[in-house]
Amino acid sequence: MKYLVTGGCGFVGAALCQTIVDSVAGADVTVLDNQRRRGSERNRPRLRQLGVRVTHGDMRLAGDIDDLGRFDWVV
Repeated sequence: MKYLVTGGCGFVGAALCQTIVDSVAGADVTVLDNQRRRGSERNRPRLRQLGVRVTHGDMRLAGDIDDLGRFDWVV
């Protein structure tokens, strides 16, 4: 299953990514985050260690989402 987690570098988003990786065998998780909030930079290394792809973008911009491809779940 392919997951897109918007705002995944934040506190809740990063915890959700961790839960998906721990709970769903073979999960392919991508984070789309504008990375403007203070503290979001702290979660990026941990997410990458989990195998989560971290991308910079804004979900309000269709082009940023279109560039990522298709997903089974968007959270």
